[in-house]
Amino acid sequence: SSIGILGGLAAPVRLCAGGTIAKGAEVQQNTDGSVITDAGTGNARLIVGVALEDAVAGQLFEAVAHKPVARN
Repeated sequence: SSIGILGGLAAPVRLCAGGTIAKGAEVQQNTDGSVITDAGTGNARLIVGVALEDAVAGQLFEAVAHKPVARN
């Protein structure tokens, strides 16, 4: 395991899925430290990356992480 700063990582990273995530989906920060599929318009959230593979809850998966982007 390792730590890094979102937005400062050059290579894909492994994130922990907090639910079902499809390859190519934008992911947002979850309250427990995992990430979930973007909840969409009308929900305050922080988008932190894009999934490079499918994942299910509790699974580590590869993603491209970027600087957190606040959306509503």
